[in-house]
Amino acid sequence: MLTHLLLHLCRDSLAKTPVESWSSKRPPAIGILNYSGSLSVIAILVYHLGKIMADMPGYFRTCFHTGRLACLAMLVSGGIVLQILACALYNNWWPMLTERLYLSRILTIVGIYCCSYNVCHSAYAFDVLCRWLDATKFLTGTSTVGSIAIPIILKHAGVIGWGAMALELSSFFVFVLSILCYLGMSEDDGYNRNIAICKFLAVISQTYPMRAAFDDLYFLQDEFISVVINKSKRMNEKQQSLLLESAARFPPPKGVKLSYGTAGFRADALLLESTVFRVGILAALRSLKTGSVIGLMITASHNQVSDNGVKVADPSGGMLTQDWEPFADAIANAPDPQSLLQLIIEFAKKEDIGFEGRQPAEVLLGRDTRPSGEALLDAAKQGITSIVGAIGTDMGVVTTPQLHWMVRARNRGMEASESSYFHQLSSSFRCLMDLKPEGIRKNGDDNALVVDGADGVGGEKLEHFKKMLTGLCIEVRNLGDGMLNEGVGADYVQKEKVSPRGFGPADAGLRCASLDGDADRLVYFSVILNESNKIELVDGDKILSLFALFIKEQLSILNDGESKKDNDTYQAHLGVVQTAYANGASTDYLKEMGLEVVLTPTGVKYLHEKAAEFDIGIYFEANGHGTILFSEAYICRLESTHKTLLSTSEGSAKQKAASRLLAVSQLINQAVGDALSGLLLVEVILQYMGWSICRWNELYHDLPSRQLKVKVGDRTAVVTANAETVAVQPVGIQEAINAEIAKYPRGRCFIRPSGTEDVVRVYAEATTQDAADALASSVARLVDQYLGSGTA
Repeated sequence: MLTHLLLHLCRDSLAKTPVESWSSKRPPAIGILNYSGSLSVIAILVYHLGKIMADMPGYFRTCFHTGRLACLAMLVSGGIVLQILACALYNNWWPMLTERLYLSRILTIVGIYCCSYNVCHSAYAFDVLCRWLDATKFLTGTSTVGSIAIPIILKHAGVIGWGAMALELSSFFVFVLSILCYLGMSEDDGYNRNIAICKFLAVISQTYPMRAAFDDLYFLQDEFISVVINKSKRMNEKQQSLLLESAARFPPPKGVKLSYGTAGFRADALLLESTVFRVGILAALRSLKTGSVIGLMITASHNQVSDNGVKVADPSGGMLTQDWEPFADAIANAPDPQSLLQLIIEFAKKEDIGFEGRQPAEVLLGRDTRPSGEALLDAAKQGITSIVGAIGTDMGVVTTPQLHWMVRARNRGMEASESSYFHQLSSSFRCLMDLKPEGIRKNGDDNALVVDGADGVGGEKLEHFKKMLTGLCIEVRNLGDGMLNEGVGADYVQKEKVSPRGFGPADAGLRCASLDGDADRLVYFSVILNESNKIELVDGDKILSLFALFIKEQLSILNDGESKKDNDTYQAHLGVVQTAYANGASTDYLKEMGLEVVLTPTGVKYLHEKAAEFDIGIYFEANGHGTILFSEAYICRLESTHKTLLSTSEGSAKQKAASRLLAVSQLINQAVGDALSGLLLVEVILQYMGWSICRWNELYHDLPSRQLKVKVGDRTAVVTANAETVAVQPVGIQEAINAEIAKYPRGRCFIRPSGTEDVVRVYAEATTQDAADALASSVARLVDQYLGSGTA
């Protein structure tokens, strides 16, 4: 409308002024410029007034903000002046054919500005704005053809002259510059389109006539970016309603406070429905934040069957980043839907998470065999889908390491399925078996393995998977007929040091292994003859030692004859990571091997993080949870070395060593500890070494140990350092502990506060069990003396 008003004023001026009189008085074009210039001055004044008044509240602010946008439309409409000048030169209105084409684009721009204000108040308006922008692509295509073709045709027909055509094409060039800028913006992300709008309009403001009058549009451009992007990311009414309605169906249990730890949330399954729903929301938000697939696993691992839990897998396949754990705690314990919604809004703003629904979010869901898993999985799905645009993909009943592996695979562009997981493990296992040294014994008894499946998902998967394995005879017991984790499983075997249900004296001499409920822990054992249910335990410390011995040997072969000063040879940085709870004998053994041993605070997240700093990092806890991590940079080096060796010395010891290391990197789970992949690697190494389980167990002899806990009034009064091996608070307690340690040969003892309850944990080692017990008891009394409110 503004554009047509300007055209009518110009037409009146041209009609009253014959072209012959242009030389004797001011050309009508000057009058036209006066009209447009006056409009520009008025627009700028009102625009600045709007800037001043925009901070006023209520109706005034709305009116002036809208007025500024209208003034901008007036300024943009001034671009048609070039078209009118083209007509005025020859007093001929044929060029106005292209004015009609320009008009469609100008109105589109005016609409963009008008919608930009409404975006602040309506998600629907934002969608309209984006559709309007998409329409400009069609308008641009059609008007471009006409804007070039019409002036050329008119000039060729003699209707207009060179001057008019030049003005016509100059006007078109102004639009081309701005449109090319807009089309050049990336639309990979929903937000970039909004920034493109701003830059599109900014270019117009800089390329139209009267450029100086548009200097202040930079302020509006910045404001527009802030308004459109922030408002579009702000949670709209539809999203808020969806969250409130969904959350109302999952009220939190009263009087229950949960905390997200290394294992996620764990509690009685009857208390977890609300928590799992809310973790589903968290997983969807994490997917939006990272732009990657996230995992959500419903399991309580080695806990009793009546318990359950939920945890999140990050894009790498590892655990949820620690930065999000406080948010997990907050939403799990939010008392009502409105409080939950407010927490989500605030966190999304802090993390810059948008809610337009344009960016896909996907969460892979898995559960173990617990009866409560199916209902909790449904709660997780509803949590995920309460975020607009998010989807949950059910991967079925899987082990925890399988789900983590699938998340990592999906984000690396690989197939993420159970069959692809089993294929990778079986093919790398077969490769390693084929690379055994010649002359290794092939006694069938050495290939026999009996596995305790803990009546959980791991046993079921292994029973299916073992059919794909050659060179290994596996018998799986406790396949689900009994109660999950009751008298069975890695946790039970490691803590009680007795054989699990279904094993007895008849199994003496056999190599046995035990998985935990969700197959992320692994320990080995052998039944002692004539000793009832007593066993020889081979725990996570000895699995780590076996892995470290094998990897070190392969690296030594690979670097055989090479000098560390040789610039052409890269010496891999190998390290092993333990906590203070690792048996001191294992740490001494690893150091005697010449390996770099690093201690971290208790918790898999700390072990994994430290191991990732090495080219090859090996970590394990005594409970059997651990893995081997290969850095991406080292894998690339190793692949290059292997390729060179294949071409220059295929079949050599070095080439086989490189092949073994590459196969290990494929076999062992790079995301988390995995009992199935760990079990296969143990079996490969034992066959490679030609060792029995007894020979393996003789690598070193564990020092006797004892663990106690002391009830205290405030566990935070204990502050530790040096990976929890030294107590720096309360003052003086470490000196007292050191005095007790000095009384016992090879004595070692430390204290640390519990992460979940008001107790201080005591760990002690010595050369005999009696000495370890005595040391633990004496230090427990010290803790009670300094801090205690109960009995040590």
